[in-house]
Amino acid sequence: MINFIHEGGPIVLIIAFASLFGLFLLFERLIYVAYIRRKTGSIVENLKKLLRQKRIGQIRQMCKNSSDPVSNITMKLIDSKRESGYLGGDTLTLLIENEMIRIQRNYKLISMIITISPLLGLLGTVTGMIKIFNSIAPSQSGGIAYKAELAAGISEALYTTVAGLVVAITLSILMSFLWELTDKLEATITEGVNDVANFLRELSDEEVR
Repeated sequence: MINFIHEGGPIVLIIAFASLFGLFLLFERLIYVAYIRRKTGSIVENLKKLLRQKRIGQIRQMCKNSSDPVSNITMKLIDSKRESGYLGGDTLTLLIENEMIRIQRNYKLISMIITISPLLGLLGTVTGMIKIFNSIAPSQSGGIAYKAELAAGISEALYTTVAGLVVAITLSILMSFLWELTDKLEATITEGVNDVANFLRELSDEEVR
């Protein structure tokens, strides 16, 4: 790896740092989404159990102590029920969209890294070609130096291209997996929140207060 970076020059080093940063962001989101998806089912069951018992105060306290999407939405649904006595489908859709925006934090940044990695590789190719053309120009260094400069230019051109493509392909595959998990999480949250909202609709305004 060190030899690869050395042969590819400074641009490969930039690509390496970008890939590490992108992988960190991606795995952090993967772990978070998988954890929330696994946790959502039990949260919804607890909320429905408490709603059957009409223990709104305990539900609010539980939601305050949690930071998961379903708890956040439930708290806002209770507040909406208290204020207007109405829980419309538009309200649910908006609340879910807001939570999904929060879940998808750093997705655009990861996508940007995927986009610029091959462009950085192309930039390295161009700088490598410039070194090749410079080595062709007459110099006082003689044939041995000419061959060394030519090899360095070719190495930089090829290594940066490979590095940029490898990073983009790897992150793209992982990002596709992350989007699949995110879509499944959204479906789980939507189903759970609709169940909670249906229980809340059955309660009178006095029972919610």
